[in-house]
Parts: sequence; C-alpha cells; structure tokens
Amino acid sequence: MNVLLHMSVSWMISKDAAIHFLTDEDVPVALSRTINKVAEIKELNLPWRAQTVFDIGRTGLEDVDQLVYARLNGCILLTCDRYRDYGGQRVRNELLNNGGKIIQILGGPQTPIHQFLSLLMVHYEKWCEHFERSDGIFIVNSVRRVRFRTPSEFSTEASSTGGEQLTGYESTPKKPRQVSKRGETSKRQGNMDL
Repeated sequence: MNVLLHMSVSWMISKDAAIHFLTDEDVPVALSRTINKVAEIKELNLPWRAQTVFDIGRTGLEDVDQLVYARLNGCILLTCDRYRDYGGQRVRNELLNNGGKIIQILGGPQTPIHQFLSLLMVHYEKWCEHFERSDGIFIVNSVRRVRFRTPSEFSTEASSTGGEQLTGYESTPKKPRQVSKRGETSKRQGNMDL
C-alpha cells in the first residue's frame, strides 16, 4: 500500500506523457473545456487533459484539499489564487511537506480564456522542464514574466515577507499634517482658506 502511494506522489512529467490538469474554483470552467478541445487538434500534439473541481464534485473545499487531491491523482493544479492568507500558508506547508505541482496564472478569473491558454502553451517547455526535476509552483505573470519556486523556496519566500513588511510599516511613523495657528490645513497642501 505504501509503495503504491509513494508511486502516485512521485510521478514525473514528460512532454510525451499525458498531462492532467485540475482547475480549481477560481479558474473559469471554460478553460478546462478549451484545453480539452485544443488537445484534440492532432497537429499541436498536446497530450493534455483537464477537469474542473466542478466536474468531480469537489467545490467548496480548501485550496490545500484541492492540492492533495491533485497530487494523489497525478494532476497539476491550475489556479489563479495568490496564496497570501492562512489558506495559502496551509498550501505552502502541504507543498513543502508532501509535494505537488501547481501552475499559478496571475491576473484572476477575469482573464480571457485565450490568454490563459496561450500562457500555458508559450511556457509549456519551461514548466514541463521544471516539473520533471521537482515539485513546486510555476508562477506565470505574463508572456515574459515567469518564475518557478521549489516547495522550500516557496515556503521560505512567504514566511520571510509577511512579518518583515509589517514590522517595517509599523516602525515608519507618518509625518503629521501641517496645521496653521487657526487649526486649518495650510495652503501648501492645497486647501484654501475662505
């Protein structure tokens, strides 16, 4: 039983092997449908298949639960989530402790489907290469801006920014507004005395 579980967790990606995506709730359902239609075009030779969390009855679950399901079923989790809150920290911990593969497309669900698809296709070689070597998160900002983070890099990056930013903000006092003798804001700041 443990050998079977280990095999399903440590799967590798190859451009010749079928690649399965699981799209979470914040990714438009139409993207999954479009991926499957494009994969049917033989000339493109894309071994892709996609399903949504709606297709398999997994809506309303935490992001970390979707990552676990994707990992155990040999899928790459496609998301638009930024993982900045407590749920994001749980995803980071899961990725660090147990692995998984995530493609995070920034821009949100309002991004046109053709743009999502083109970003996946343009960066196909890159994310495939990274996922062959390691689990982690492949972050796509645009055609020119991508980055890959291993689970430890992704976890360290998150924990090193939150507290430092808050401390830096709290230690920088705001300058008080200049007030004239009559208690009104001075003319230099754009308010006029009437």
